[in-house]
Amino acid sequence: MAVLVALVAPGVATAKPSRLDRIRNIVVIYEENHSFDNLYGGWPKVDGVGHAPKARTTQVDQAGAPYACLQQKDVNLAARGCGAFPNRPFRIDRFIPATATTCPAPGQSAPDGVMNGSGRPGGCTRDLVHRYYQEQYQLNEGAQNRYVTGSDALGLTMGVYDTKALPIYRYLHRKRAPRYVIADRFFQAAFGGSFLNHQWLVAARTPTWPGAPADQHSLVDANGMPTSYPLYTATGPTADRPLTVACPGPAGVTCGDFAVNTIQPPYEPHGGGAQLPPQTHKTIGDRLSAKRISWAWYSGGWSNADGDVGAPGWTNGDGPACSDPDATGGATFPHCPDKLFQYHHQPLNYFKAYAPGTKARARHLRDEQELIRLARASKRTCKLR
Repeated sequence: MAVLVALVAPGVATAKPSRLDRIRNIVVIYEENHSFDNLYGGWPKVDGVGHAPKARTTQVDQAGAPYACLQQKDVNLAARGCGAFPNRPFRIDRFIPATATTCPAPGQSAPDGVMNGSGRPGGCTRDLVHRYYQEQYQLNEGAQNRYVTGSDALGLTMGVYDTKALPIYRYLHRKRAPRYVIADRFFQAAFGGSFLNHQWLVAARTPTWPGAPADQHSLVDANGMPTSYPLYTATGPTADRPLTVACPGPAGVTCGDFAVNTIQPPYEPHGGGAQLPPQTHKTIGDRLSAKRISWAWYSGGWSNADGDVGAPGWTNGDGPACSDPDATGGATFPHCPDKLFQYHHQPLNYFKAYAPGTKARARHLRDEQELIRLARASKRTCKLR
């Protein structure tokens, strides 16, 4: 989870006062990897699953024929047989409840999930692909009927949850609850996954790598797909890589030096693989600072991963090795990222303005534990900064 907090100080109000001028704190909590319908499509009054026409939910194969049922790859769902999943959205929690022990241990590889009874509690499923070209194939120019065919998770793509039992739902629907707005017609800012959408969150544009090596560019087939899946067979040579197809590309296919799929940041903390060169375009952080608005990006596990010894969230002692048992194997002190730390979820670490050693990095890139501490201290006045 990542949190962007901006504090609108008195004095930056517009010349013509309005009710918006009374807003002093803006908190953006960024959680991801779920579609709107997957989590909130069953809430009352939303434009969700119940309003979706059959033509937008019936999934078709590569040739365009409707599936008789939704084949599954998750080990717990697949054990039920394809016939248990008619060709329409289904409730995941009817098959894998929150009490199911299907979650992998930190760092455990479980491509098709963990069989119930052999994992940790939490009702986890296998992951599903979310990448730039695949998502465009799945959407099928608005028909939205190739989610199953264009995914490595097959029928799981049509699964949803009943989240009306969550504390947030009960809180928002109790007596004297605060008013809220739910964005039921917004999915995401960019095609694909976590990396690119984090970049659009902080900069509203796609990063680039001019002059990138040829092996960093994708290659798509006649259908715009960069790979094969269990229910999709590529029609020609493909390559599923961090950058878009090199120009000139096929008609209707984005080409150029755009970084659209997961690629590592140029600075520590980073994982293995290719690293994107430092980006220099403006971010929301730059614009907030230019207006003298205090802000910070809080991220879970940041202090350990960034090597901020003794800072809030630090759990790895004084060295010389990473002492937290959940630290990634092979980590070199003081950079001790947790096994679940996601390098590409740290969008500002891709920018030269927030490089290691800069004042901007030390001031604005913070650990989630610091946010929690400050929020708990804000009983009468806001302590966020």
